[in-house]
Amino acid sequence: MKFLSHSILEASGFNFVFNEFTPLTPYGISLKKSLPIFMPGEEHKLQQHFLLLEKLIEDMKDKTSLYNELKLCFMKFKDISGTIRLCRNNAVLDEVEIFEIKNLCINIIEFQNLFESLNLKKLMSIEKLKDVKSVLELLDPEDKKLPTFFIYEGYSPKLKDIRSRKKDVEQRIFNSPPEELQELKSLRLSIVNEELQEELLIKEQLSYELHLLISDITDNLALIGELDILIARGNLALRYKGVKPELTKDLSIDISSAVNPFVEKLLKVKGKSFKELSIKLEGGSTVITGANMGGKTVALKTLVLNIALVHYGFFPFCKSIRLCLFNFIYFSSEDKQSLSKGLSSFGAEIMEINEVLALCNRQRGFIALDEFARGTNPKEGSILLRSLTSYLNSLNSIAVIATHYDGIAKEAKAHYQCVGLKKTDFNSLNEKIKNSRENSVDILQEYVDFTLEKVSASSDVPRDALNICRLLNFPEEILNKAVKLYEKGD
Repeated sequence: MKFLSHSILEASGFNFVFNEFTPLTPYGISLKKSLPIFMPGEEHKLQQHFLLLEKLIEDMKDKTSLYNELKLCFMKFKDISGTIRLCRNNAVLDEVEIFEIKNLCINIIEFQNLFESLNLKKLMSIEKLKDVKSVLELLDPEDKKLPTFFIYEGYSPKLKDIRSRKKDVEQRIFNSPPEELQELKSLRLSIVNEELQEELLIKEQLSYELHLLISDITDNLALIGELDILIARGNLALRYKGVKPELTKDLSIDISSAVNPFVEKLLKVKGKSFKELSIKLEGGSTVITGANMGGKTVALKTLVLNIALVHYGFFPFCKSIRLCLFNFIYFSSEDKQSLSKGLSSFGAEIMEINEVLALCNRQRGFIALDEFARGTNPKEGSILLRSLTSYLNSLNSIAVIATHYDGIAKEAKAHYQCVGLKKTDFNSLNEKIKNSRENSVDILQEYVDFTLEKVSASSDVPRDALNICRLLNFPEEILNKAVKLYEKGD
């Protein structure tokens, strides 16, 4: 099993955030494709990474103007990996490829000047950057300091003589009578061939000298890529108010005021606000109960997103977080179907859980289950979930289970509940809905409190369904029958 599957990255909102993570150079963009995932045992390494990122973010706040200049500098870098590969292999480069290397070095020198101005050498613990001025001197023998390249006559007295003779013949062609043109054109062609041969020799020599210097260039590019990625991480943290996490080896998570930008954006389109998540989790299972539309799924997505961000080296989007590292994250967020194997959604879900449980016997995982066993009948589903909740307490992992089934929390180590409509003034809400029946669902959702509160294991799942039905003008006869059945315990 992967640390985190693609479907979980999508469902949790991680992919949305990852698309907002935008390095600017080809070298940073390349590194983005293979970001490291920090695993248990790498706490110190990750903590050092976070300390560096924290220092950089403070520096970015203090030196905004210089970092904007660095951003513009980064945007000048182009992907010339093909040319660099040819140079490494000591191939003969043409004028365009030599120009690309020259222009690259001009950009590197601009970067080096900004690097010095920002004093990033101290921040990134680098003694010195590789000097590429010798490359520019090689490719600009006439010291014109132009972002162009030409096989200059300064490379060879012989080339200067050839071009002088070619120019003289071209002048004669321009001024000669028709009967002399053929002979002069033949002479010019011969000189042009001489010129091409001499230029080839010069390109061979330049290519060889560039081949000897290319490692200095690529060392600088590697640093540029790393800094580009780090600044992109910093920008993401500033945009979403990320915070440096506290890492622990204890099996626990304590997160305060966490947000999920993906869900937040969806809610904003509907004119609604996101309710921040705060929760404490220990080893074993924690159950979140609440009626449908009560925010359980959003809570799980927010947890999964922020835990994943830490493992990928990003600051999570919360006010504070203390957590351990995991070997994998599993999030069951929707029906799992495998038509090719002829499995029901419940069967597919069970197969995935089997794999997760087997993995938990040798690794530490974070497991988020959203309405487990909803693909089977409620009575069996409830019994299975109670048993699974109890079993998860024996594993070296943390499991969070969102459910509307009764009695599940009694098997868990902790119980949180979505407040939902529990604290709602139903008389006030009823009057508001009466005055605007066509907007009743939207009005109702405005009153739902998505806050999680810790409750006792014996606390019942909120009975919001009957209240919602009554508010939405469901037939009273049916509601009265439902109340009687509920009171009888059916």
